[in-house]
Amino acid sequence: MEKDMRRGAFLPVLRGLLAILISLGIGLGITWMMEWGAGWRLYATHRNAGLIWGPYSVVEHATEEFSYQARINNLGFRDRDFPVRRSSAKRVLAIGDSFTYGWGVDAENSWPKVMERELRQGGLEIEIANLGAPGAGPREYAALAERAIPLLKPDLIVVAVLQADDLFQAADSPAEQQAPAGERVLRAFRAFYPNMMQMLSPVDTKQVHVSKDELREIWRKQVKDFLGQMTAAEKARFENLPSVVRQAYHAGMLNPGLLFMAMRHGEFLIETCDGGGRAQRGIEAAAKDLARIRQYAERAHAGLLVVPVPYRAYVSRRDQAAMLQLGFHLEEAMLSWSAPDEVIHQACRAAQVPFASVTGEFRERGRAKDLYFAWDGHLNQAGHGVFGELAGRIVRTKFAGR
Repeated sequence: MEKDMRRGAFLPVLRGLLAILISLGIGLGITWMMEWGAGWRLYATHRNAGLIWGPYSVVEHATEEFSYQARINNLGFRDRDFPVRRSSAKRVLAIGDSFTYGWGVDAENSWPKVMERELRQGGLEIEIANLGAPGAGPREYAALAERAIPLLKPDLIVVAVLQADDLFQAADSPAEQQAPAGERVLRAFRAFYPNMMQMLSPVDTKQVHVSKDELREIWRKQVKDFLGQMTAAEKARFENLPSVVRQAYHAGMLNPGLLFMAMRHGEFLIETCDGGGRAQRGIEAAAKDLARIRQYAERAHAGLLVVPVPYRAYVSRRDQAAMLQLGFHLEEAMLSWSAPDEVIHQACRAAQVPFASVTGEFRERGRAKDLYFAWDGHLNQAGHGVFGELAGRIVRTKFAGR
């Protein structure tokens, strides 16, 4: 009798719990249907904000060394159109800066596309999204990962950290403040409901169309403005550059970013590797950004890998000679330094992120063949081919291990 009474008292509680669970399940089902519908509207009508640029933007770029047109796809990055819905193929996100984007080369010759072709030819069913963004650094990589990973649901994220440059950017980035509680809640919602959050947020989906002449004029103006702000010492260094280099800057044929770095931070390729204060700040800041990417990857049950992109100052005497003419401060011993990789490895260890290097073999190839544009300094088509091949070997091993 007593057992029956207890069972009778427990049954209403159990029914209540079941009712709550059923209601929660129905509620979650409805929200996921809303999320699917929001995604369909955003991406079927191309009204999404774009992960990097507005969908179907176009930028033309021409210098004396190269000429290419960058076409942005349906999701706002430089690649062929990508469906949000997964196929049976493995999906990889390649995150990086202009060296990943393919500055100076056609999209299909960028290293993510080289890697994709070679892995497919080797029998691996795979698709690689090129999420390279010119001017980006570790902070921007993490912000992009936060948006891209929940949307594209990759199996693996490859972060191509540019030697020296990315740690320099990280060291100079303002310290990120703890996000207020409201922002943390919004981030959580963006992680689970990226499409609905995008529809509810004010975004700029405007397409960008920049011709080569317009871009050249932008560069001319940037050079002119910087020249007007130079110190006397910087102006003296600029006047000591070869006349062909100065003329190229004035004509808008050389990236103003090179001029800024050479005149104002000419020793950054040494300072980011020497164990000093700037190097340590770069390591610590980059580690925080890489840890954020790891968290986003873990939520999506995706793998993560950091592969440093070799900077030309550490590759060959030929490349060093060109950089010296641009006004950078270098040491011949840099050609055998392990520090450019080691500082990135330190950041990866602190962030608990897997690391792999291709610098040794890349250097060997770079001593035998030009892998960079002589003045511009980005990877040329051959350089993208070598990096894509070497990084692809690591990615193949990564999938074989999984």
